[in-house]
Parts: sequence; C-alpha cells; structure tokens
Amino acid sequence: MVYETGNETVDDALERVLAGERLDRTDGLALIAQPVEAL
Repeated sequence: MVYETGNETVDDALERVLAGERLDRTDGLALIAQPVEAL
C-alpha cells in the first residue's frame, strides 16, 4: 500500500478507493467515526 495511517478502517477504505471501488454509506459512516488524526 502506498499510504498507511495505522488505522485499519481508514487503510482499508483507502486501499479500496485506490483500487477503483466506490465506498457506500456504511463505509462513510465508519470513516466519520474515526479520529480526525487518522483521516
């Protein structure tokens, strides 16, 4: 992976987006629940 934050939720979403996938509402809700520093 090119970018790693150390936060599994953020890293997973980033990897999927870079692979061309679209995130859904559940992904978005999981991301906004993460600490700001991880984003």
